[in-house]
Amino acid sequence: MGALLIELWSERPAWQAMDRAAREAFMAKVDAELAPVRASGITLLAAADLVADAPQGSRHIAIWRAETEEDAAAFRAALARAGWYAMFDQTDLVGHETALAEILARHVSGHLSAHLSGPGSADGSGRGSRVPPGPGD
Repeated sequence: MGALLIELWSERPAWQAMDRAAREAFMAKVDAELAPVRASGITLLAAADLVADAPQGSRHIAIWRAETEEDAAAFRAALARAGWYAMFDQTDLVGHETALAEILARHVSGHLSAHLSGPGSADGSGRGSRVPPGPGD
């Protein structure tokens, strides 16, 4: 199984201050930056507007499947190059796709902590990470 990338985000004031033409130009830049990464196999599984309060006031969610954690990292790097994090306050979570029955069995056995260390994020915690703000934040 691959890696899952979960994005939680909301608009920053810089985004809200842009007019429609500037927003369209920005999204075209993001699409161009992401095209090679998406061609490598990262797939959008779902996206939604959140209906309840979420961490850090996030308003939107997207769930992606990547072949590897490196592919998920490449996706995040492409967003950074496009300037996404200057426009959106975002929290990213990355983890290994795992069967729910396996996770629940670890809960029962008390061995969950062994799976929280490892390569699941840039900090090695296995719990995902928050992408630092982009330049000018």
